[in-house]
Amino acid sequence: MKLFGGHGARSRSGGKPANPEKPVESEIELREEETKPIPTLRSPSEEAEIEEIIAAYQKKKRRRRWITLAIIVLLAAGGWILWKSTVKPPDIVQPTAKPTPVQAPVSPTPAQPGQSPEETPPPEDEEPAELRRRENVYTFLLVGREPSYGNTDVIMVGVYDASAGTMDVLSIPRDTCANVESDPGPGKNETKKINAVDARAGIEGLREAVADMVGFPIDCYVSVRVRGFVSLVDTIGGVNFNIPYDMNYDDPTQNLHIHYSAGEHYLTGSDAINVVRWRQNNDGSNYGDIARIETQQSFLKTVLKKCLSLNNLVTNLDDYIKIFQECVETDLNTGNMTWFAKEFLKLDMEKLRFHTLPCKYNDSIYGFAYCTIYPDELLEMLNEYMNVYDRPMEPEDIDVIYRDENGDLAATSGQIRGGMDSFLKMSDYIVRLQEWNNYLESEREKEAASAAAAAEAAAAAETPTESAGEVPPESGGEAPAETGEGSDTNGGE
Repeated sequence: MKLFGGHGARSRSGGKPANPEKPVESEIELREEETKPIPTLRSPSEEAEIEEIIAAYQKKKRRRRWITLAIIVLLAAGGWILWKSTVKPPDIVQPTAKPTPVQAPVSPTPAQPGQSPEETPPPEDEEPAELRRRENVYTFLLVGREPSYGNTDVIMVGVYDASAGTMDVLSIPRDTCANVESDPGPGKNETKKINAVDARAGIEGLREAVADMVGFPIDCYVSVRVRGFVSLVDTIGGVNFNIPYDMNYDDPTQNLHIHYSAGEHYLTGSDAINVVRWRQNNDGSNYGDIARIETQQSFLKTVLKKCLSLNNLVTNLDDYIKIFQECVETDLNTGNMTWFAKEFLKLDMEKLRFHTLPCKYNDSIYGFAYCTIYPDELLEMLNEYMNVYDRPMEPEDIDVIYRDENGDLAATSGQIRGGMDSFLKMSDYIVRLQEWNNYLESEREKEAASAAAAAEAAAAAETPTESAGEVPPESGGEAPAETGEGSDTNGGE
């Protein structure tokens, strides 16, 4: 007799074998029942209260979203206002009134037969209209400083018309005669050449001299040291440039050696500085400042085009900033520089135009080479390309030294500052230069004699002194005083 029915699992499962991997239907139904939510019964008031809580939460959530969006909008607006307030062009400098030109005395009218002589009435002075700067037109001075003497090897004045999208740059030859104060007296040897003004009067003095010459104020300046120019060319990976002339020049005193054939060349930074400084060859062929200026203008345009390419801006921006900080002096602030950078990115290279100051390039004053300006040609060029005013420029707007119809020096302002005695004479310069060389030679001789005496004294101090009865230091006795005979055994050498 079986106490517990059938055998094992077969009896409990209705005679079927048990499948451990597949639960029976009753077990599935049981699990489904367990997962069903347990219904709860709420009163209408409780349901309404819950709905109110949910609605309040949703309202609060939407309010937070609107507040967050408003903060983002305010921050964006604040950033835009800050950008607009800091990233802006330089302030426009308004012109100042210039002194009235000195007029020549009026001569009396010759008397006619039967008439008494009468003086011709002086012409009525017609004051030119007030100068007013045009909007969105900015001026700048670009200077390249010479490494050895501190003179300015490159002087360019530019006008950028932001409305028209044009930039005109005028190169001023380094020997241009400027109507500036100068002292040619002993110890000064000052000339009126524009490239010497910076070394004598600083960048502000040069800025004022250039402004007088071109007839409009300079809003800002950028002065670049040679090292910065070299670094910039190397940073952009050098440039391919068509050298216009055979260049063969050596100056051992400056360790300057320039040797390039005319034609296309790949130039590194050190190559570039040699090319833009060249103006003559060893065989005596002198191409002068004009050929050098043309090379500088062409090379600068090539460098700018490569610098402002998108690839170079993205890749080298940090290097540009570092070079600017280390090798550039300027009165532009960060916002001004950012504005100019933004504007230059939009500049079409075809609208970047270079000009050269119209001068008599081979002039000479008291033996010194000078460039004297042609006022009429300068005014014509300024009015066509670089006039920053709302009316045409007149001769009285510029202050330049030129040759009159008699070949004499004159100034458009009516007065040469300091008169003719303010020009340095070559004969005086040679005498003072010889005196200076003699002084330097004398100083070198003194330094050599002083060095020889110091070397002799040092040699004497290292030679042991032999004296009878000398007491060794450890004995506690005192050494006898040195005599003239025993003080220097190498004195005769």
